[in-house]
Parts: sequence; C-alpha cells; structure tokens
Amino acid sequence: MDEFGASGLGLERKRISRDALQIVADLQEAGYDGYLVGGCVRDLLLKRRPKDFDIVTDASPENIRRLFRRSRIIGRRFRLVHVRAGRHLYEVSTYRARPQTAGSRWTAWWGRLKRSRPVHDENLFGSLEEDAWRRDFTINALYYDPERECVLDMVGGLQDIERRRLRVIGDTAERFREDPMRILRVVRFAAKLELEIDRSLGNAIRRHRHLLNQVPAARRYDEFLKLFQHGHARASWDLLEHYQLLPGLFEPGLLPAIEARRDLIDRALDNTDRRVRRDLPVTEGFLFAALFWPVRAARLAGKAKPNPRDVDAAGRRVFADQARRMPIPRRGSDVAREIWSLQTLLERCRPSSTERLSRQRWFRAAYDFLLLRTEAGELDPAIADWWRPKAEAVQRQRQRQSRPFERPAGRSGRPRRRRPRSSPRRSAAPGNPVSNPI
Repeated sequence: MDEFGASGLGLERKRISRDALQIVADLQEAGYDGYLVGGCVRDLLLKRRPKDFDIVTDASPENIRRLFRRSRIIGRRFRLVHVRAGRHLYEVSTYRARPQTAGSRWTAWWGRLKRSRPVHDENLFGSLEEDAWRRDFTINALYYDPERECVLDMVGGLQDIERRRLRVIGDTAERFREDPMRILRVVRFAAKLELEIDRSLGNAIRRHRHLLNQVPAARRYDEFLKLFQHGHARASWDLLEHYQLLPGLFEPGLLPAIEARRDLIDRALDNTDRRVRRDLPVTEGFLFAALFWPVRAARLAGKAKPNPRDVDAAGRRVFADQARRMPIPRRGSDVAREIWSLQTLLERCRPSSTERLSRQRWFRAAYDFLLLRTEAGELDPAIADWWRPKAEAVQRQRQRQSRPFERPAGRSGRPRRRRPRSSPRRSAAPGNPVSNPI
C-alpha cells in the first residue's frame, strides 16, 4: 500500500462535500476506518466535479446504522447503508472480500452449519486491501483519508490517472466473465474521461464481447442511458463501433439501416451532448427517434403514400424487432413514435392545423427532430423556417410556465410570509376539554 499527500496530487479539499467529510469524521471518531473512495477521488484528481461521494469503512452495516440516526440498510446482493445528510444521500459500504477469499470462507462456514438456506457471498466482508482488489478499474480503487490528507493506492491507479490510461484490476478475461457489463463500463469511462484503452484491453473486449448477451436486458438498458445521456454520446458510439459492440445493444438486423445513416446519427448524438453541456433536459425518446428513424424509413421506402395505419405499424415493428436484443421501455418507444407521427403533419405546413399541433405535448421535440432532418439534407429548409416562429413562441410560453410561483411582496419589499393554518377546534368531550371555553 502506497500513501501520497493529497496536496501534492492537486486534490482540493474545498471541493469535497462537507457532509461527506463529516460522515467520515464520525466514523473515525467512533473507532472505525473511514475513506472517500471510487469515482469522487478519481474525479477530484482529474479536476472534474464529482457527481457523488461514496464512503467505505470497516464497520458492519448494522454498526453504521446505529451510528447514524438518519440512515437505512439497503441491498440484497451486497448490503450497504444510505446515510442522509441535509437533502443528499451518501452511500456508506463495508470493505468487500475478494471472490476467492469469500468462497473459501463460505465453504468452511457452510460445512459447519450444514444449512439449506443460500447465503450471498457478496455479503462477506474483507479488509481494505481486499476491497481495493475487488473493484473493477485501477482509477476507481483510490482511497482518500481526509484526516491525514493522503491518498491510498494499492493497484497503481495514480500512475494510470497520470498517464490517462484505463486498466482493469486483475486478469481481464476473468473480470469480464465475472461481470460482462464491465465491457460497456470500459467504453463509458474511456469516453467520459477521455482515457486511452491499451491494445491488450481492446483485444480482450473483442474476444469477450459475446458475453454481453448474458447480461439481463434491464442492466444493458441502464448502461445504454449512461453511455448516451451524460454528455459523451458521440465518443461512446465511436468506441462501440470500433470494438464491434453495437450488436450487444441493437438487434443485428437493424444495424445496417442505422449505420447507413451515420450522418443523421452523428448529428443526433452531437445535439444530445450539447444539451447536456448546457444543462438542458434530454429525452430518451428523442434519441430513439433518431437512432431508429433510418430503420422505419427503410421499411416505408417501397410505399409512395403510406396511410397512417401502415406508418404506425412500421414504427411498432421497429421496436418489436429491437426487443429481441434489448427491449425499449414504453417511456422511450411511445415518445419516439409520437415524434415520428408528428413529422408527416409538420411537413404539410397547413395554417389550419398550426394551433392544434403546437398544443401537442411533444411538439417541441418533433420540431427539433425536424431541424435535425433538415440539417441532414432530408427536407427543404423552408419547412423548418415556416414552423420556427411558432416553435419559439411555444418555447417562451413553456419557460414562463416552468418558473416558480412568486408570492406578492409586502410593503417592505420582501415576499409576504404565509400565516400558518390554525388547527381545527376540538370538541369538548370527557378527557378532552376545550382550552378556552366560552
């Protein structure tokens, strides 16, 4: 185990949540270990703003629960504790044992008890060193001790951060077989943090990419959203394509049509990244509308004037086919199909339907998708220009509606304080006398 001074590494304590520091201090005052760990330490060293602050300790979940009043134990596969401080939740976990060590402990314990009830190996705890080797990437296995102002490194994570290199802890093939989702996590971290994937890791990804089919579809979908809705969608797509991982997320029969319209896909991904950087909302349905639009268009190519029923059926078949590989929840597929259905109406530019269309819930998303198609050369720019004044008016109206309600100010210029509502008068009953009888 190597210790490094935090100040020499450029880790600024002032960028750490005060509540997280207080939780660590409380653990240490109670006689336990307490460290900040994982992504928060990594992001601080990379001069990024941490999304959350995870804490690790040698205290058991029950002891953590007793130490913090506003806390609760969660999880089945691996129990940990959520500690609430203010409006935020902080995840406090106990050191986890390495898989091999957990297996040997479990075998001996099982032989003594001889019970038929299964026990999850994940809930066997270990030491600090075992916890570090249990993690997936070296850059995520760094521990920061606020009391001593030092960073603990047992796997060479600091060197990898300095070289901006992504490396798996332990044997790569074994770690991918242990959890194939790590293959997509390699892509996500490399795209998000702009890290280099060395040749050996890249070769391991190609050799084991078939393991993604063993991952439950729900987990793949969650990772899909992390890849494409957090500001690095374009870089994630490039890496997925480079390492031939797209068939693990998309039905292979749909990919030729999608890849044939790479210009539209790139514009959609760039648009998503820009919105994330500007702190604007991102709708997953819009992304699916762009990704599967080429497939829908290809299936309607043979029909000169398809009727609405055929158009709707083509959209449903697209998501039905995609469901064979990774189903899209209705919150995404229904919005995408609504955006598609509005495209035909927007292309007609009928003044009589302007008001009716502008009141549609997904009108603004449909207009943005119309702009995307115009930039890709599918439509005449005059169509987008025709709708622009109405789209801007709708946007201004929605911004006014989204503003918080402000109570009128009093004579002093400050907002008037609302008088608390008095409690209802209780009836005079035996044992419950009226406090101020008339």
